[in-house]
Amino acid sequence: MPAFVLIKIYLPIFYSLGDTRTPLFYSIISIFINLGIALALFKPLGIIGIAISTSISSWINLFLLIKGSKKYRINISTEKLYRDFFKIVFSVIIMSFYILVISDYIGYLHIILQLLI
Repeated sequence: MPAFVLIKIYLPIFYSLGDTRTPLFYSIISIFINLGIALALFKPLGIIGIAISTSISSWINLFLLIKGSKKYRINISTEKLYRDFFKIVFSVIIMSFYILVISDYIGYLHIILQLLI
């Protein structure tokens, strides 16, 4: 989700400079990457593989837009962006581990709540 928001921040940079071709080219690259990863991950992971491929391709699209904006000498603090990206990844890993650990207990809690109601 953060990549989609950041893409919406970077796109107006190109549009305001009259460059619509570069974001289109980056989007086409991103679409093909999304398609390739989705086809590779659909069989082993199902719908989750498609979600993962969409997320990965949107991050790639964002990094292409960041790289492309440098030719216009527009620098949005990429150092802070990378630091925040790694914080997000770290948080997702911790949250995923926590969900895996407590997922068995949530099923029992649901049954207990149904019995109480």
